[in-house]
Amino acid sequence: MKPPTTIWRKYTTDLAVDTTGTPVHSTSYAEEKTQLPWRGTLGLAVLPVEKLLLALEYEIRPYESATRMSSDGTESHPWLSSSVFHVGLQYTATPWLALRLGARGQVEAFEPEGVPIENDAAGSTVYSAGAGISYEGLRLNFAYEYSLLKYQDAWGAALSLNEIATTNFVADISYEFSGF
Repeated sequence: MKPPTTIWRKYTTDLAVDTTGTPVHSTSYAEEKTQLPWRGTLGLAVLPVEKLLLALEYEIRPYESATRMSSDGTESHPWLSSSVFHVGLQYTATPWLALRLGARGQVEAFEPEGVPIENDAAGSTVYSAGAGISYEGLRLNFAYEYSLLKYQDAWGAALSLNEIATTNFVADISYEFSGF
């Protein structure tokens, strides 16, 4: 569970415009407050057969109830809620090597412009593969993730086809002290 969180943001905007040969410069200051609601995950890990671990997780993100307050006092609810499912497999090939595969839903907090179904957020699936190597308390984990987010924005008679491919390589190293 993640408790409600308040995020304060103060910023300055400098704008310089020159369209007629006479530069115009303006500076504005603003402050925003964003309040995020309770959110969390529920998970389950099972060992269906020796050396094979199956992990399932359901994530609840009620961002529709998040509140953004601008410096002029305007309150808005800019995001959509979503719930996503995660699944992972780990095969312990040897005492020092674990192989992993996973997939998870990735739902954005926005609705593409002009979608036929209201409150239908853009989303994709993230696929991952990785391994963990351990030796006398030292552990190295590495993983590869790939996702492809595709959605359309419809602006009157214009249609924008958006496609964002993401590739991540992640690694961490840790040491476990025995006797603690």
